[in-house]
Amino acid sequence: MTTEDAGLTDRERLAQGMEVRRAVLSDAHVDVAAASATEFTAPWQDFITRVAWGRSGRDRDWTAARARSRCSARSSRTGTTRSSRCTCARRGATG
Repeated sequence: MTTEDAGLTDRERLAQGMEVRRAVLSDAHVDVAAASATEFTAPWQDFITRVAWGRSGRDRDWTAARARSRCSARSSRTGTTRSSRCTCARRGATG
């Protein structure tokens, strides 16, 4: 944790985490996950968004992760494997 993060409230860290989460996974993915949250899973999503995405997530370069995420989504729709069909992560594409 950086000193910049030390004074953040949970609400601020959640907002920060949601920004990173949406940038990496896409608004559509996060919207579906949020809409499908249950009374049981909502606290877990809140925790992961604050801690994983909000704290450590801000310090990473998510370009390659976003490309892999898009490849995985594309592969699941087409039924192909990422390694055999999608090369966007290997060429560094972000969109």
